Amino acid sequence: MCDVLAAFWRDHVQAEVPPIPEPIDYGDMKDVRADTAVTIFDPGSTGLVQWEKSVDLFREANAMLKLGAEAKEYAKGQMKEQMDMGHGIYEGGGVRVHYLKQAGRKTFMQRELRAMQPLDPIAMASLLEQAGLDLDTIETLFENARLNLDDFQKIGEPFDTVRMYDSREEE
Repeated sequence: MCDVLAAFWRDHVQAEVPPIPEPIDYGDMKDVRADTAVTIFDPGSTGLVQWEKSVDLFREANAMLKLGAEAKEYAKGQMKEQMDMGHGIYEGGGVRVHYLKQAGRKTFMQRELRAMQPLDPIAMASLLEQAGLDLDTIETLFENARLNLDDFQKIGEPFDTVRMYDSREEE
């Protein structure tokens, strides 16, 4: 280490030659933007100690959330096995459980609509009127050429939902 410092002192400080900047390798830090300052805690500082405790706490919380989600899915599976009559509302053990089939989610497909490059009806009506078409003809054209927005909806598959509500009365 002393050799490196001595060489730096001799080659740059005494020679008054600034070192060539080397790019910093941030490793796996993909989210760092060029306009974002990076704070690096000093080794052994109380700030670093607190930071490491917070990071450990955050990691532990994420692990607990993952474990909790897995436990919840397991419990749902166990409940579904007990609900042998299929979909419906079940009550017992201080809870009311709704086991229902939910309709598939609707998604509007904007990309497909943009790809069709629909025309502006007001601008088109103005152009057609300028071209000499009467309003009745323009209305008939638009009625026959109206874009059906339902064609741009994707409906997913129906899926099961299990929701649990506390059915105990307040004491």
